[in-house]
Amino acid sequence: MRAFRKNRFLALTGLETASLGLYLLLMSNVFFDEQDYLGQYLTHAQDPIFAFVLIGIGLFGFIVAIFNIKKFFAYRLALASIVGIWTAYLVIFAWHDLHAPGIPIHLSSILIVFLIINLLFEWLGGD
Repeated sequence: MRAFRKNRFLALTGLETASLGLYLLLMSNVFFDEQDYLGQYLTHAQDPIFAFVLIGIGLFGFIVAIFNIKKFFAYRLALASIVGIWTAYLVIFAWHDLHAPGIPIHLSSILIVFLIINLLFEWLGGD
């Protein structure tokens, strides 16, 4: 329990990352097909392989946090992996928002930006 209190941010962010992967695995057509060149590639972000990568990175971060693993810079590696995957999905969600009808930027993209900022602060100033 002491490790969870110390690493609760990474543990919860890992679960959040894994839950996004599970959501993308279970839901279909989250990213509808775009007509432009780049959008056709970005729609593959919900393919099962990428969803499993999200789940794997999230579970890796959760396990590192729960067991307080310090070998091989596991804490920093978990944070870097989560920052990388969330940054990639920020680009995908922002592209989707800009090409979807209605509000130009949705709340999900704004929340991802703040999540990335929190992750960067933890990465640079954390344990």
